Amino acid sequence: LVIAAIRGYQTTGKQMYLDDAKRNFDLIYNRAYLGYVGLLRWAEHTGDRNGANSCINGPAEVAACYIAAATGDESYYEKARELYDNQRQYLFDPATGHVDDSVVFNPETGNVVSRNTWASTYNQGTMLGAAVLLHRHYGDAYYKQDADRILAFAKRELCNSFGIVHVCQNVDGDFQGFKGILMRYAGLYAREYQDADTQNWLIGNAFHAYNNINSLSYGHSAWLTKASEDHLY
Repeated sequence: LVIAAIRGYQTTGKQMYLDDAKRNFDLIYNRAYLGYVGLLRWAEHTGDRNGANSCINGPAEVAACYIAAATGDESYYEKARELYDNQRQYLFDPATGHVDDSVVFNPETGNVVSRNTWASTYNQGTMLGAAVLLHRHYGDAYYKQDADRILAFAKRELCNSFGIVHVCQNVDGDFQGFKGILMRYAGLYAREYQDADTQNWLIGNAFHAYNNINSLSYGHSAWLTKASEDHLY
């Protein structure tokens, strides 16, 4: 919702969207920040309060970069950089571009108790977006290298032999919507670096999704699956 609000500000220039984005980001950050590892926790009342997930920290990094760019407040870039660097330490393999799903810490020692290594289009996408935005601002080479490898991992491991994203093909629930998040930030990468290969990859996936719409021109995010004609999905 914070990202939606800041994009509303980017699109319209209306101050209320920026105010909403900043206020809600601050509330979340102050409530969820795990100071002993420099990450945001997964949840207040469900799950482990000492758990941190990529699906929380990646979007927070993106949101902080957007707020920083809109307000000129450098402290939001610093928050984004700290969250990113700690996500990179605990939830990322810089050699392969694999983004882990989650990790749980011992709050007394800061040691990792358990981790979930599942790689999703959601987490690959948001960490990719954060890497691009931080590289744009700071210029450090490792952000660009991370972005390259995160996207390469998604293309290599989460796609079929034709380069079409083939994970999360269930037509209900929220998993299939994850792919759209990857595509948003792959699009940012393609524009930022004028990467023709990624542009063509995006077009190929869009073409595949378009060809699986139904007779009412309705499609869904499980774009390897033809949209049904029964109006249920």
